[in-house]
Amino acid sequence: MKYKKYIILVLLIISLFNLIWSFNIIITEARFINVNNENREIIKDTLKDSGIRTTGIRKIGIGQGWHRHSMYIYYYFGTTKELYIGEGSKYNIPGEEYSMDLIAVITGCTSLLILFIIFIYEIKRKR
Repeated sequence: MKYKKYIILVLLIISLFNLIWSFNIIITEARFINVNNENREIIKDTLKDSGIRTTGIRKIGIGQGWHRHSMYIYYYFGTTKELYIGEGSKYNIPGEEYSMDLIAVITGCTSLLILFIIFIYEIKRKR
């Protein structure tokens, strides 16, 4: 009986963290480009004037919507830098763009479903 209580508590905590993570990704509003061997040199040439470190870049996020003047540079080992882009500057970074919005929506809906199931289970258990 105690194990069920702990399992429910762990599921609740994981679901809440996933829900917060999915909202964070949706709010970021960025399109991401993976840095690989094909576009690494072009990215280094593009970002050399910005004054940021260009070694160890894993992924680049280009802001959309409210964040359209931001570029997020993700390094290995979790370090992130935000580069503000002015109106006149244009960064043309080649690569196949992808968005994390669909993953965030699926994760958020799954977390809400798990929270709903836990809520229903607790209501039926107390009857």
